[in-house]
Amino acid sequence: MGAFELGGVFSDEDLRMRSDLDGETCKTAAGTLVDDGRFVQIQADRYVSAGIMEMLGEKCKQILREYHKDNPLRAGIGVAELRQKLLPNTSNADASAVLNLLSDNGAISLSDNIAALVGFEARLSPKQDEIRAKLLDIYSSAGFSAPSYEELASMFAKNEQKTLEQVFENLASGGVLIALSPQISWLKDDFEKATGLLRGYYEKKDEITLADCRDLLGTSRKYAMAFLEFLDGKQVTRKSGDARKIARGFDILK
Repeated sequence: MGAFELGGVFSDEDLRMRSDLDGETCKTAAGTLVDDGRFVQIQADRYVSAGIMEMLGEKCKQILREYHKDNPLRAGIGVAELRQKLLPNTSNADASAVLNLLSDNGAISLSDNIAALVGFEARLSPKQDEIRAKLLDIYSSAGFSAPSYEELASMFAKNEQKTLEQVFENLASGGVLIALSPQISWLKDDFEKATGLLRGYYEKKDEITLADCRDLLGTSRKYAMAFLEFLDGKQVTRKSGDARKIARGFDILK
């Protein structure tokens, strides 16, 4: 059937166009090849040949090995970047389905928006551990009014700046810090506390203004704005006049 020449993700329609068979026959044939282990079904009506899937798994692990070597303090590569490197000419949905299958099969580790080799763990030096502890203490004390990176940098000696940058990236890539904007990051625990407060607010009211959010969090307008705009970007909320209403909701953050 010319289908075996397909080198990426393909559909029943792709098979039909490359053969002299009708659509129903192609669908049945694809199902048989899945049962035989020659095709891998990654989504409804979306397939990859078993050989190509094996090659993608090896290529994915090589990409991750190189990334970990070049970025030993980061928890892993961003999923969007990995999709582009692994399957640059494939839709995000299909590429994500391939990554999810590789994860389900134990080939790679997926966590939130980060991918890594199974068992990979960033290892910090004693000095990096010291700076990490200091950073966590600063963020924990600041709560919803966390300092910008520039403000953080001013709290460390000149000869600590490179290590600070490395440790900050480690915390950000590992999901310990949530970047609300290029300037403002919160500890994940504080972010979850804020979303919990906002979720409770929406159980009583249909919308929230910037001033309401500022008061709810007990912080300044700057931080409340960054928080709301972050949620807008995630489609948790949407702006409606001077207020925000629920859009897709908080479950999208899970």
